[in-house]
Amino acid sequence: MSDAFNMYEAGNKGYVLRNYAEDKEGDSFPMLSAPMIPKSDWVELIHLHREAKSSPKDVHQYSGIKPMSQKSTNYCWMYGTVACVANRLGAQGIDTGLNDLNAFATAALGKKGSNRGGYGSEACRYIQSYGIPSKSVWKEFDWDRKQYNKPEVKASADLTKLVSFEELPRQDIFAFVVSTILNPVNPCPVTLAYSHWRHLVAGMEVTYRGSRSRPEFGLTFINSWGPWGPSKNGYGTFYGQKAVPFESIAVRHVKARCES
Repeated sequence: MSDAFNMYEAGNKGYVLRNYAEDKEGDSFPMLSAPMIPKSDWVELIHLHREAKSSPKDVHQYSGIKPMSQKSTNYCWMYGTVACVANRLGAQGIDTGLNDLNAFATAALGKKGSNRGGYGSEACRYIQSYGIPSKSVWKEFDWDRKQYNKPEVKASADLTKLVSFEELPRQDIFAFVVSTILNPVNPCPVTLAYSHWRHLVAGMEVTYRGSRSRPEFGLTFINSWGPWGPSKNGYGTFYGQKAVPFESIAVRHVKARCES
């Protein structure tokens, strides 16, 4: 196993396990509205998405969205969520500024300047409250929260403030994740928070290994550690039980906007 994939075990310890007793399912965001796709259809839909190049991973790649790097922050929970937001902008046809979204700024605002971990629904709430400013108006890793009071920063953040999120039920969560990404009409990325890794990433594609008759399904994600993984392209894949997330949220729609 390569050194890069040994990092699977070490993790970044930025994801804090969501306390579902306090932050209950459906309290902040509606539950998933799309239907669950029968497991018997998964392999066929995987191949249809491959042929049509229609998965969220394909959107990421043809939109030129690069893997982000959270550096030494504990903000994976925000970076993974913002990667999903960038993906929805790309699907909307926006092809500029997708690598300029400042996930750091939104996390720092939510955590009041503290470098602390968080979880998926928390990131979504901060995005809805503050938006995501661009790095061009708020330099990434600048801890001065007073920057948010600048008119140009608020105007930039408002461009990606209104986003539609849906919670995926924890019961049968893997099937709901697969159904969301493989949806034939509106395939969407999902946040994938792993308790065994204490890390949150952006789920982009459903895949499988083995034969079509006896597949082992997996989830391909983009990480927030820059050029990471065996191919140094920022992507990785978990299979089987290791792919089952602790928490997952679908990023559905981003506020429509026109490019200047």
